[in-house]
Amino acid sequence: MSFVFWTGCTSEETEELGPDIVTLDEYRTFISHEENLITVPNFIRFDNSSNLFVYDAANGSVLMLNPAGEIVREFGRVGRGPGEIQWVSHIHLTENYLYIVDTGQFLIHRYLKDGEYDSVFNYGEIGYIPSVPSPPVTTSQIIVPTLTNQPHITADDEVLLSPVQAGASAESVYRLYDWSGEFKADVGEIPEGSAFTLDNEEIRNDILNGEIPGFYRANVFPVSNPSNPDQLKLVYASLPRIAQYRMNGEKLWETDLSKIPEFEKMTDHFFQTMERMQRADIRSRIGLDYFNAGVMGPDGDLFLASEHEMIQIYRFNGEGELTHTYRLDSDQEIELKPIFDIDFSNREIYIVTELGDLRAYPF
Repeated sequence: MSFVFWTGCTSEETEELGPDIVTLDEYRTFISHEENLITVPNFIRFDNSSNLFVYDAANGSVLMLNPAGEIVREFGRVGRGPGEIQWVSHIHLTENYLYIVDTGQFLIHRYLKDGEYDSVFNYGEIGYIPSVPSPPVTTSQIIVPTLTNQPHITADDEVLLSPVQAGASAESVYRLYDWSGEFKADVGEIPEGSAFTLDNEEIRNDILNGEIPGFYRANVFPVSNPSNPDQLKLVYASLPRIAQYRMNGEKLWETDLSKIPEFEKMTDHFFQTMERMQRADIRSRIGLDYFNAGVMGPDGDLFLASEHEMIQIYRFNGEGELTHTYRLDSDQEIELKPIFDIDFSNREIYIVTELGDLRAYPF
């Protein structure tokens, strides 16, 4: 498939990794907040027919929009009955199902694509209740979701659960279960030096030694490959690092990404800010996420969103090599949020703005 670079885009090379850097400054507004169709789009996902699934926190349900931007179906509603939700922390699409991860009830709801409620997976019953307090819930403001160590649905409709936030120790960053709850495999190595309980003194010592704190090191989210369900990539969001695994737990490769120029700047900013904050109060700290979300393309390429000055989408090939960096420009000083997905059929990156618009950037 050929690449089309639109008028106004610029490119340059970096010395360290040599990717093509492309600024995308042309877009179309797919859905405007002024239409009052969608108010708080916290998650978006495309299917293979260019239908867009959007979780609208203000509406409390997932809306399915056709390529013309018309709502054709609705999944879930606020409540505690079958198929009803309290607080959504993610949505997932596979070939046959839509999944809504309901952190408020420790449930994963499964729906058929025609909107019918199918079944539920209760991950609280098998002990995956996070020990770390959840972020605040809001139905009026778009908040970038925390994806690290959250439940994940694979391309084969199996469930990945992370023990990292469910206790004081872990042997892997994720554990794989089938939909009936049967354990299948440990997936993903725990990084050396990881810690699973919040210890402010240890965090300060790590900062003073110029090391990523152990409490951050196991922050990981998976990205499934719909074209190869037997494999997935794990994104170590706070190191930064990506690794490829088979679903039986076998690691195929791992790549350190700390030399990406933007990440070196983010690292310097993190240490400087943490040192200043902890001089005033040892309990003070900020998060560290080099990556906020990810999508796998049909050819196995990995697209990862990062929020640094402007939103950037990093593209890696199947061997973990950085090939492109897409910088998404925004006009009128409207902030873009790292909440995105890609319509690969039409080669457009869809992203959410702070106002709740859905924009499509051709690439």
